[in-house]
Amino acid sequence: VSFNCDIDGWIECYVRSCLFGLVIHSIMKEENLHVLNTTLQISNDQ
Repeated sequence: VSFNCDIDGWIECYVRSCLFGLVIHSIMKEENLHVLNTTLQISNDQ
């Protein structure tokens, strides 16, 4: 993914890249929580 970061559009570029980063971050966090929960379930079952 590339963002067009010329002087006129740097604010939009910054906002877009920030939003993209936040989306990726939240997805990764969800995945990590799911893995953690699964691991806890397994250790509780044993």
